[in-house]
Amino acid sequence: MLTLLLSRHGTTLANEEGRWIGRKESPISKKGQEEILQLKEKLKPYKIDGIYTSPSLRTLETVEQVVDREIRSRLVYPVEALREIDFGLFEGKNFKWAKQHYPQEVQKMIEEKEAYTYPEGESLLIMHQRIANWLRWFKRQHTQGTYFICAHGGTIRSILSELLIGSYDLHWHFKIGHGTLTVVTIDEDFAVIESLNG
Repeated sequence: MLTLLLSRHGTTLANEEGRWIGRKESPISKKGQEEILQLKEKLKPYKIDGIYTSPSLRTLETVEQVVDREIRSRLVYPVEALREIDFGLFEGKNFKWAKQHYPQEVQKMIEEKEAYTYPEGESLLIMHQRIANWLRWFKRQHTQGTYFICAHGGTIRSILSELLIGSYDLHWHFKIGHGTLTVVTIDEDFAVIESLNG
């Protein structure tokens, strides 16, 4: 049996301000720090065999605070594929700003949906594919054990959708809260969501 412990980083200042951040960084807010403390308690019952994280500072900081230093030194693996979607020119902005400054892009965003590529960024389809490729590698490497994955809302939605149906189609059917713990078990490639946003 393979168990995945999926967590989104603590709330950042940009999250509180409703700004899009993928590649850009934003410090974890006071609320985010409280979420991280709660997450640390939720992880205590688990014996973790490995930790995979996005290389973003907000995920690395979350991991640093919820996992003991000795474990971090041996088990933490930052993975580029686990990054949030790249918003390109829209990094650090929001929908209102985009609508005001790039109305034609916003129209394309609405029409093209998952296939829409942010200017100088990527599309949800491209993001999902890189995550799906990594997930296939991960499952080849690990058939049992408990692994903590700290990433982003979009990343976790893609992981869940890929595990359940092998595509991005369920991506928007999951709402992933900051600092929450979602537990998935995989037995002979059959995934079950044991708890969501715990």
